[in-house]
Amino acid sequence: MRDYPYMTARVSAKKKKLLDQGDYENLLKMQPNEIARRLGEGAYQDDIDELGSKYDGARLVELALTRNLSRTLSDLVDMSPETLQRIITVYLRRYDILSLKRLLRWKKSGEKGDIHDLLTPVGSYTYGDL
Repeated sequence: MRDYPYMTARVSAKKKKLLDQGDYENLLKMQPNEIARRLGEGAYQDDIDELGSKYDGARLVELALTRNLSRTLSDLVDMSPETLQRIITVYLRRYDILSLKRLLRWKKSGEKGDIHDLLTPVGSYTYGDL
């Protein structure tokens, strides 16, 4: 049964995995590849490992954080009671708009390559929809 206490416990567990102020201060002193290496030692390991063969530096960090956010927000919607799912879905519309804007800019630029890495499919749209 999806209820508020269950969701609160799950969100609290996820919150403990977040970077704290000290982590951010240390990351600010690092170069992009060092940041990627540091993030790859924690909750972002799967994302860094998956993208690390194709990207590096700041781009790797950005894409890994975006993918992790996408997965985390999808999990949040899935574990939420229906009443909260509607509220969260409205909040996630901002990512739909961001993805659509990125897609339009990419098409207008005539750039070639994989658009999937620029999108954040956490709202109503999947990669296939976009």
